[in-house]
Formats: sequence, C-alpha cells, structure tokens
Amino acid sequence: MACRIQAVAMGDIRFSMIGIGLIFAGFITLGIFGGNYQTASIESEEFDTCYKYFEGREPVSVSCADAMAEQAGFLGVITALIAAGIASLVKGARGDWDSRVRPEDMVGPGGRGSDAAGHYGDESKGKDTRKEDAGAEDASGNDGKRRNDGTRD
Repeated sequence: MACRIQAVAMGDIRFSMIGIGLIFAGFITLGIFGGNYQTASIESEEFDTCYKYFEGREPVSVSCADAMAEQAGFLGVITALIAAGIASLVKGARGDWDSRVRPEDMVGPGGRGSDAAGHYGDESKGKDTRKEDAGAEDASGNDGKRRNDGTRD
C-alpha cells in the first residue's frame, strides 16, 4: 500500500476565514499596543526629547529617531497583517475551489453515488428502485436481506 501525498490548494471559505482572522488580529494588536507607540510622534512634535516609559521606575530619555523607527516598525507589522488579511479575502472571494468538486467526490443529498440519507448504494439503480428493493421479499421466501457481496440471498 503506497502512501500518496497530495498538495491541496485552499479554497474560498478557508481563505475568507483566514483573512477575517488576520484583519481581526491586526486591529486587536493595534488597539492593545498602539498607545505605547503613538507617544513618540507626539513628543517629537511638541518637545525636543522623547522618553520611554516604564511602570515601576522613572522614564528614560531616548533618541526621537529611534522611537520613531520603532513606531514605524510596529505600524509596518500591523499594516502587513491587515494587508495579508485583505489579500486573503480577495483570494477567497475570487476562488472557485468549493465549486470544482467532482461529482463522484460529492457526498450527502444530491451527490452521485449516495442516496438521500447519504448512504452509498448500488450506483446502477436509481433511488426509487433501491427503496423498493430494500423492503421487498422475493419469490424464494427470503426477506430481502443482502449478502456481503451485494446480491440477495
């Protein structure tokens, strides 16, 4: 028995869910940590020196250029998250993976090779014929039970 690895391209719904998650993560991260990074631009415009603030000790003077670079890096990460989410949403909206399912791979109601309950049956017979055969007794006195090979007793 050989094991075959197949690369599966992700499709519509999965890309949409990934995109929504990335955009959500970007906005949540911006909302939680964004306040720490906006002070550098305010301090550089209003004052000549910038400070890095800590909870347990006094603020430390830092270069405004370094603080602005750190702020730009944070904004770049957030922008990348949101842009990746938007790109994923566009790919999900334009994709057709969900609609390219082969008829023999479909299961459930309406799928080829399954009846209305989703059970696989004899594909050469129609649904109505299978329902009639399931409860019928044949002339030999058997109660309509099938053997393991699919034929009747």
